[in-house]
Amino acid sequence: MDTITNVTFLALEVLMYMYVLATMLVRKTYSTFGVLGAKLLPGVFNCSYSH
Repeated sequence: MDTITNVTFLALEVLMYMYVLATMLVRKTYSTFGVLGAKLLPGVFNCSYSH
């Protein structure tokens, strides 16, 4: 029983660690894409509207 509990808690900790890393990476990529999008999207919209 103790081994199962330890393994479960270890798995939960690993999952939480992976989740935190994933959210950090996603936030970083989203901010990068947001900056790129803010620069690129107006030009794209202008091109599509003008044609």
